[in-house]
Amino acid sequence: MNAPNERFTSLVAALASAFRQVADEPMFMAYWFALEDVGIDSIQDAVKRSIRDCKYMPTASELRGMSTNEVPVDHHARMAWEDVRAGMMIAGPYNSVNFDDKIINATIRNMGGWIRLCEIEDDKEMTFERHRFEKTYASILRHGVMEGKSTNYLGGLHEQLNGKPDEIVAIGFDNRTLPPVRMITNENARLPMDFAHLVDVKKGVL
Repeated sequence: MNAPNERFTSLVAALASAFRQVADEPMFMAYWFALEDVGIDSIQDAVKRSIRDCKYMPTASELRGMSTNEVPVDHHARMAWEDVRAGMMIAGPYNSVNFDDKIINATIRNMGGWIRLCEIEDDKEMTFERHRFEKTYASILRHGVMEGKSTNYLGGLHEQLNGKPDEIVAIGFDNRTLPPVRMITNENARLPMDFAHLVDVKKGVL
């Protein structure tokens, strides 16, 4: 691992000074861990914008987002929920749907399916499901999704009753930049250490 260079430490020190924080070796290393693969000119531009526009000193991850124009995971999750709500209005529970954002498909399938979500009428329950959706979506975006049926279209009531969909409604919006989908082929790779003792007898994997 490369050590932070003098220009980088000077930028972090200037950032800390602007927000009346103490810049020390642990701070330099924390910001370096987050930014070592980002161009120094991009980091300098982000530091300038932070000093000019921010009320509080940005964290290392926030400064990275400003340096690379990366969209935060939580923002993707909130925008995805807006797509879901629009999809409910467009398609309803009867039609099968296929979101351009395949992470939405995987998230809703994980939560019990399209029909179940569309049939929720209580506002408090829907608010709970929104938080659950955003948390699940963010987790899948960070850690990836297994290759296979998890990202396929979501079946509606017509398909449930007739064995096939009358139509599959495509849901997508041009004003949203979709996050990349990380596909995982090795199921063991996505299991947290806490679940390493669980065994899928059918597949024979942890």
